[in-house]
Amino acid sequence: RTCAMPACHGRGSDGGGGSGGLFLTDDSTSYGAMVNQPADQVRRLQLVAPGDPDRSYLVVKVEGTMRQHPECAPSPGRNPCGVQMPQLAAPLTAAERTLIRNWIRSGAPRM
Repeated sequence: RTCAMPACHGRGSDGGGGSGGLFLTDDSTSYGAMVNQPADQVRRLQLVAPGDPDRSYLVVKVEGTMRQHPECAPSPGRNPCGVQMPQLAAPLTAAERTLIRNWIRSGAPRM
């Protein structure tokens, strides 16, 4: 509900969007773009590592735990891993974050 907006990871009428090159425009595109795909900012993690939420960058971003990864350490003028997602909306609720963790833990099946 907050990620696939045109200003974030959706596609705007001008063809823009897809922040960080990640488009979440429909189920198939979203699944293919995230599951078993390397995270650009922390290459040792996957965006979604089926069965392992703690090695899934999606969890890192929605929980806001980027600073626990050395690759994300900020320096003057540099914030390599950005901010907690969603950026343009309220943080996900605990129930929503748990739902994501449970989906990944169960192998990230196609819905």
